[in-house]
Amino acid sequence: VLQLHGSLEGLEAEVRHVLSDVDQNLTLLGIQSLQEQVDSNFDQRRAVASMTVLFGILALEGTGLPLVPFEPLFLATAYLIAHGQLRLLPIVLYGAAGDLLGNLIGYHIGRTVGQLLVDRYGPRLHLDARRIAETRAWFWRFGGGTLFLGRFFGPIRTPAILLAGLSRMPLPSYVLWMGVADALWVGA
Repeated sequence: VLQLHGSLEGLEAEVRHVLSDVDQNLTLLGIQSLQEQVDSNFDQRRAVASMTVLFGILALEGTGLPLVPFEPLFLATAYLIAHGQLRLLPIVLYGAAGDLLGNLIGYHIGRTVGQLLVDRYGPRLHLDARRIAETRAWFWRFGGGTLFLGRFFGPIRTPAILLAGLSRMPLPSYVLWMGVADALWVGA
């Protein structure tokens, strides 16, 4: 058994030596070494996984669902960017796209079932026909600025998304304002 173990150690050392020679020859030819290729592939997979998680969580947050844990995600992402594990631009693009997707879902909810929710729960929230009419007028006049500022102030972020849909704010204006705000918010 000891003789077999010694033979295996010798074989392992020989394989490492051959692989080292192959890596050196590849490097001389200007080709990335095997270890660098494996590391690069792993880094790419980690980056794709990170961006997919970011996209998904920000899509959920963008709908207006309460208590979506995006703050810890931002901290972890910032750490990985600061240490060169992720790049800022793809993160901003994926994050803004995920958030905008969620915003569009929230807008659609407000537009399609918002009035039903107001009719059913409005009296509990002191929302009557007059206040809804005022909200619609506000969003038609100041909706873009409200959405933009609301992106940065949590207490009005969720209601603004749903009320924009309920108020039937024009969709192109909604997408423009939310897209710019989302990109700045994620990038910050």
